[in-house]
Amino acid sequence: MNLINKLCHVGDDAHSLEVDIVTAHSMFAKLFEPIQLGRMEVKNRVVMAPVATPLWSGDGTASERLRDFFKARADGGVGLIILGAHLVSPGPVQRIDDDKFIPGLRQVVASLHDAGAKAALQLYHLGAVEPMFSPEKGDQALAPSGLPAYPGGPNCKEMTAAEIRGAVQAFALAAERAKQAGFDAVELHAAHGYLIAQFISPLFNKRTDGYGGDVTRRGRFVLEIVKAIKAECGKDYPVIVRVSGEEYEEGGVRIGDTKLLACLLEEAGADAIHISYGTQVSPVPLSLAPACYPEGVLIHLAEQVKSVVNIPVIAVGKIKTPHFAETVLQDGKADLIALGRALLADPEWLKKVEAGALADIRPCIGCNYCMLGMIDEPFGIKCRVNAAMGREEEYRIRKAEQRKKVVVVGGGPAGMEASRVAALRGHEVMLYEKQGQLGGQLLLAGIPPYKDDMEKLRDYLINQLGRLSIDIRLGEEFRVEELNRIRPDVVILATGVIPFVPEIPGIDGENVLAVEEVLSGREVGERVVVIGGELVGCETAEFLADRGKKVTIMRRGKEMATRLEPVTRSLLLRRLRQKGVEMVVGVRAYEQITERELVFVNEHGLKESREFDTLVLACGALADDKLLQELGAKVAEIRMVGDCVKPRNLKSAIHEGAAVARQI
Repeated sequence: MNLINKLCHVGDDAHSLEVDIVTAHSMFAKLFEPIQLGRMEVKNRVVMAPVATPLWSGDGTASERLRDFFKARADGGVGLIILGAHLVSPGPVQRIDDDKFIPGLRQVVASLHDAGAKAALQLYHLGAVEPMFSPEKGDQALAPSGLPAYPGGPNCKEMTAAEIRGAVQAFALAAERAKQAGFDAVELHAAHGYLIAQFISPLFNKRTDGYGGDVTRRGRFVLEIVKAIKAECGKDYPVIVRVSGEEYEEGGVRIGDTKLLACLLEEAGADAIHISYGTQVSPVPLSLAPACYPEGVLIHLAEQVKSVVNIPVIAVGKIKTPHFAETVLQDGKADLIALGRALLADPEWLKKVEAGALADIRPCIGCNYCMLGMIDEPFGIKCRVNAAMGREEEYRIRKAEQRKKVVVVGGGPAGMEASRVAALRGHEVMLYEKQGQLGGQLLLAGIPPYKDDMEKLRDYLINQLGRLSIDIRLGEEFRVEELNRIRPDVVILATGVIPFVPEIPGIDGENVLAVEEVLSGREVGERVVVIGGELVGCETAEFLADRGKKVTIMRRGKEMATRLEPVTRSLLLRRLRQKGVEMVVGVRAYEQITERELVFVNEHGLKESREFDTLVLACGALADDKLLQELGAKVAEIRMVGDCVKPRNLKSAIHEGAAVARQI
C-alpha cells in the first residue's frame, strides 16, 4: 500500500482520481473544445461565473489585488472570465458609469489576455433593491413599478418613459467603456431581482404601458438594451444575457417565460444566454446552493432553454467536478459551464483537470462563506479552504531564505495545511499525529448529513502531504523529550481541542456520551437528548434523527446554530423541524442527570425534565495548550495554529496554518 492510500485508509479506488494527460483530454474532450460566442472564440467551455469580489479600491476603481485575483483564474486555464456586477449608474459598489474606471479595468483585461483568457464585464442597475445597498435612497430608487423589492423595503419611484430611455442609454455607454477597456464581451445581469429582472418579472412589473403585461412586453427593456449596445459597440460585439430561469415564487417568472424571452433575445442579437435562478429574496437559495443541495441544481433550467435557441447556453449552479461538467456538455444540456465557488476554492481547477491531477483539486465544501460571510472580513472575499483567495500575490508560495527543521504537532486541518505550505517552501517537516490517521476534526465533520465534502477536503490535504517530503509520524504522540533528539528550529502546535464537560450532577453516568463517541459509531438508545445547540449539536441531532431516533436539542442560548451563515442555518433548522427534532432554548440551568432523566430550569425559571435513553454532550471545547506550557523556553520558536489558540472553525485552522508556515 502506497503512502497516500495508507494515510487515507482507503483502497485502490483512490487512484481513479489520477489519470495521465492523454487520458484526461479524452475523458474531458468536450470541456476543452473551443466554442464561438458570436465572433469571439473561447478556447474551452469553462467560464468563471460573475462573483461578488469586494477587492476594489476605495474610489471604486480596479485594485492590484483585484487584478491578481482574476489573473490567478486565467492562469489556471479558464476560457472566459466574467467580472461580476458593475453598475451602469452612480452607486455604492463597483461601477462603469464614468471613463475614470477604464484605465484600471484595462490593466485587469490585459493580464487576462496575457494568460490566454477572454474577458467579459457584467453590467447591471440596482433598481428597486438600491436601498439594500444605500438606505438613504429610500423611495427614490428607480423601478418598473412603485412597489418595494423586498419585505419591509420602501416603495420605489416608477420609471417614466424618459427614465427608461436614459437607463437603456446608460447600459449602452457602459458597454462602450467596457469595449474601450479591452473587454471581449459584456454580460447583462438580467437575473436575481435587479432592475432588468424587475422589468421581466410579473412580481415587480405591474406596468400597463408597452413595458408591462405579457413576457414580450416585460422583456422589451432588456431587448432594447441589447439592441442599443449593438448600435453603440458594433453588431459583432458579443452580448451575453444572464437571466433567472425560474423565480420559484408565486406569480413570478417560470421557465416557459424564460424560454420565450430567450428566443426574443436571440432574435434581438444576443450571443449567449446564461441561466441562473431567483431574486434577491427567493425563498429557496439555489443561486448559492449550499452543501445540502445536489451538484448541478440548475442544469434542468439551462437544458430547457437550450432546447429552444441556437445561440450558446451557459449553465451554472453548484457545478464542482469535471466529470459532472463533462457529462452536462456531452449530453447537450448546455454549451458552456460556469464555475463560481469551485474556482474560488481552486483557481487551477481546469489546469489540474488538463494534467490529469484530479486528486490535486482543492474541493469547495459548499459552506457559502465566500459569498455570505464576506461582510465580517476586513479583506473582503474569503474562502474557508483556500487561504490565498483575495491575496494571491501575497500568499504565493516562495522558497524560504533559510531551510529550517519544522516540527508540526497535530494532524488536523491546521497542522496539515501548515505542513504542506512549510514543505513547499523548502523546510524539513516532521508531522506528529497521535491518532492512527490524519484529519483531526475533519474525521467526524464528514459524518453528519450533507457533509461529504469534508471527507473530500481531508483526502485532498492528505494527498498533498503524500506528494511532499514530509516525515509523517502516525500514532506517535510528540513529547518534550524528543527535543534533544530532533533539535527543531520551529515547533508549530496544532493540537486542537479537548471537549468541554459542564459540571452537572450525574454527568459521569454510563448513558452520557461525548458527541465524538456518537459520530464514531457508538450505539445510542431510542430517545436522545443533545446538550449543545451550535453547529455540532444540531448536525448530530440530524444525524440521529435520520436513524430513527427521537431527539431533543437543548441549549442556554436563545437560538440554535447561531454561527452558521444564514442560508445554511435556515435550511438546517427547517430540516430539524421536519424530522421531528425538539429544540429547547433559553435553558437557565441543568440541575441533574439521573439514569433516565435530565432535570433543568427553563427560560421562564420553571423546573422541567426530559426523559432519555442516551444523553449526548455537544457543549463545545477548550483549547488544548498543555504542550505549550511543557515546551516553555526549550524551543527557539513556537507557533500555534487553529483551535489550540482558541476554539473556532475550519477557516481559522486553514488560514492560520497557511499564514504561520509562510512566516517561517
